Amino acid sequence: MLLFTSAGAVMAEKVDFDKIVHWAGTGENRAALVIQFNDGKDDVAYVWGYRWNGTASGEDMLREVAACSSSLSALVQYTGSMGSTLDGIGISANRKLLDHLEYDFQSAAIDGQVSFGYFEPNSLMGQTSAPGNETPQLVKTAIEASKTKGIIEHPLNARRYGYPAYDYDFWLLSANHKEDPDLHWQAGWYNGYWSYWIGSEGQELSDASYSGLGMSSAQLTPGSVNLWNYASDMVNWENNPGPSSNLDYAMTDYGEKMIPHEPEPYAVDFDKIKYWAGEGEKYAALVIKFNDGKSPDCLVTGYRWSGGWDDTVSTMITNVLNGDKAFHVTLENGVIVSIGYDTDCDGVISGDDHNMASGKWDIYADYRNEPEIYKVTGASFVNPRAVIILTCTPAGKEPDYTIENPTYIEKADIPDDPDNPDNPDNPDNPDQPGAVEDVDTAAPSVKASADGTVILSGCNGYVFTIYDLSGREVSSFGCHDDVMTYNPRTGKGLFIIQGKSKNKIITLKYIVK
Repeated sequence: MLLFTSAGAVMAEKVDFDKIVHWAGTGENRAALVIQFNDGKDDVAYVWGYRWNGTASGEDMLREVAACSSSLSALVQYTGSMGSTLDGIGISANRKLLDHLEYDFQSAAIDGQVSFGYFEPNSLMGQTSAPGNETPQLVKTAIEASKTKGIIEHPLNARRYGYPAYDYDFWLLSANHKEDPDLHWQAGWYNGYWSYWIGSEGQELSDASYSGLGMSSAQLTPGSVNLWNYASDMVNWENNPGPSSNLDYAMTDYGEKMIPHEPEPYAVDFDKIKYWAGEGEKYAALVIKFNDGKSPDCLVTGYRWSGGWDDTVSTMITNVLNGDKAFHVTLENGVIVSIGYDTDCDGVISGDDHNMASGKWDIYADYRNEPEIYKVTGASFVNPRAVIILTCTPAGKEPDYTIENPTYIEKADIPDDPDNPDNPDNPDNPDQPGAVEDVDTAAPSVKASADGTVILSGCNGYVFTIYDLSGREVSSFGCHDDVMTYNPRTGKGLFIIQGKSKNKIITLKYIVK
């Protein structure tokens, strides 16, 4: 969308995949990860390679490279429906910088730009709880765990607290090691920012395009090049360095070596899922657990979606249950009261089937990169490769969301029966979930120019909201034409525009210079 404009950019190199020394992952597809610190300690961009099969995102590549690397460290935070944000990156021999990484809690807690409430939840931003004086220990534990994993999982994330702490400017090398030439570390959000650029094999890095999607949604293709270029000047973007012409493939100064690691196992085997609802490159699993003493109990299904924003748990459950007529659902005021399942798929719920298991239906989530399973609401976001557990708790019992002996069901081949009141597609039974509204057939398009003007095509009927990168709403408007332009006059900076129409969501991240 936007190109580097600095004079040094014209000298930028092309990434030579044949020169890449350090590779992570396995598979037939190849991509490159390029990281440029711009910290004054050198004028170098460091290059790693990544291999995979199937689908993979920019986040997948970053995580796998960091997990296998002996020198790379990255601070990552789950920030909401757009997925995860890259907050900080470092490189040092044997990750030595982690011994000198500090968190300035006192400054972060009183900084006016950080909207996160450390002691009282900022409910205006959707924050639901506050960590209080436990914050320094939470950070210390996360840094310590990253010494073997490569990724610092920012503990003050949107899953845990409803709203994330955009406090990356306060993750700093200690004063005694800040100028150490052997320790590279850049982290920031307001004072600096890791900008994300997408290119391809054979293309000069100076021709890379600023990514309109975050790393969780940006999908890799064979030959993809992902460049993370730290921008230290958030006001005068033209002063930020373009891609370096000095590419370091070997990283001998840091003794770089790649050590394959065993990925943490998932609660379900995604390769065994037979019934998928939805379409798209992102996917997650839904487990329906009846706890009624009948078998099979843990029914495993899959859900797919695409786009820059993740679907809600409620949308996932609705689409899965509506997509298979073997499920029979009773709702009261939009809340699930009971679920039945036609185990033999004969079109009749009998005593041997899960005949309308009732109780309190709770939702739990097993998110990758989180230490434990915990309870969520329908408004929570699914996230790629999550395992969502819809479990029934009979009266007087404790919730049971364990997954044992999972059954990977196929979609039932049951014909429509308009006389069956339990048929979810029966329009005369409004208490059923009902089919999800058709997605708009038009192909909407959202672009943005360097002065902040938004160009919309095929977006008639959409309502748009523009946010700054801290999540604050700065403008909103509706589109009532097939083609429309709009300039919110937000000033310089980084922004996100989100458009909604029925159950269709489109999003774009852009720079205003």
